[in-house]
Amino acid sequence: MIDSIVFSKTKGTLEVSVSIYVFKENDVFIAYCPSLDLSGYDKTEEAAFRDFEYVLGEYAKFQMQHGTLNKDLTRHGWKDIQ
Repeated sequence: MIDSIVFSKTKGTLEVSVSIYVFKENDVFIAYCPSLDLSGYDKTEEAAFRDFEYVLGEYAKFQMQHGTLNKDLTRHGWKDIQ
């Protein structure tokens, strides 16, 4: 999978395609996205993924509100960000 984030100004939407790894540590499931260095966690795999979706949404909202998405993606090693 190629990681990508596309923002549609006309629709006001953000389309995200990233790899997410889910693993269990002790009694907690963790959903981790290395390309954004974001994670969510909970007691079940499904709940950890839902928590990750929430974290990703908050990340995107913050970056878009502050106009820092390109800068942050570049900091994480992303190339050709437009």
